[in-house]
Amino acid sequence: MEKEELLESFFSLEGAIQIALDTYYQFLSNIKGKKLPPNKNIEYSSEHSEMNFDAFAKNENVAVFFHTNHTKYAIETSDVPLHNHDFYEINYIYRGSVTNQLNDQTIHQDINKILLMNPYAYHSPRVDTPDTILFNILIRKNFTAEILSDLSYQDSNLMNLFLSGSLGMSPIQPYLVFDNTPRINFLLQEMIREFYNKKPYYQQILYSKLMELWSMFARQKEEKNAAKKGQYPSDINEILNYIQHHCGSVSLEEISKKFGFSVSHLSRYINKYTGYKFNEILHQFKMQNAVNYLTHSNLTIPEITEIVGYSDVSYFRKVFKKEFGISPNAYRNQSKQ
Repeated sequence: MEKEELLESFFSLEGAIQIALDTYYQFLSNIKGKKLPPNKNIEYSSEHSEMNFDAFAKNENVAVFFHTNHTKYAIETSDVPLHNHDFYEINYIYRGSVTNQLNDQTIHQDINKILLMNPYAYHSPRVDTPDTILFNILIRKNFTAEILSDLSYQDSNLMNLFLSGSLGMSPIQPYLVFDNTPRINFLLQEMIREFYNKKPYYQQILYSKLMELWSMFARQKEEKNAAKKGQYPSDINEILNYIQHHCGSVSLEEISKKFGFSVSHLSRYINKYTGYKFNEILHQFKMQNAVNYLTHSNLTIPEITEIVGYSDVSYFRKVFKKEFGISPNAYRNQSKQ
């Protein structure tokens, strides 16, 4: 094989695509009559639901799923409703583009962008052209913290890469979009080939590449944040921190007096530099607090309702379900599984 052909084959996913298709077609041939075998089920309980999909083989923490819906590779296809998963997901487009409907916005993704979602992210992907090739790289929910703590990264931003912290992912911001740089593209293709080849120790190799990928994501985010620092007045962060720490009772009038603004000017000031209205920011902080109490405390729902700044429990339940798709009690139970 010539040098150029060797390089072309190395930087191509065509071999992995063929293995992915063979695996997919074999899976379909095993479920004739649409009776799914154990540990291979896909369930949609509603139009806004969790998609239960056991995509991991035994002893796998990282897996790759080849998306076929509405592509030329699909034998059977149907629309995918708005749903979330119990694992982390990286959407990598090898060819074409995808329109992803998220809970509060639509993201158009092509080969230049990487979409990263945590288990709180509700989404409904739709490929834009039949020849689109979308790979979903999946990571078990509990695996991220385990591998990072085992490798003694406690003092690194990587500890919170998929949770909150350095990448800002949380129930409030469950997805992030990154630039697909040549290095990131190379890493993702290596991971896909490694997964489908399944040579000895492929999972361990995937773990090491995942660590590098997370580091590249963190570096990219920090570089973008550094570039933005000079664009914002210094008191914006102080104002946002004040809202966050007093979101249970704070008002626009109170903040105006504290920071020396008129109410109308402060309202415009916040919107100008954040892109959000005061009430929208306050709502997000209240929801974040509610999630923290549901996850990390034994407080009752009425107690949490009062602490986060709502006077009516029924209204709090309604607002929470609208935000996350499930009730506060269901969220608490899910977080403890």
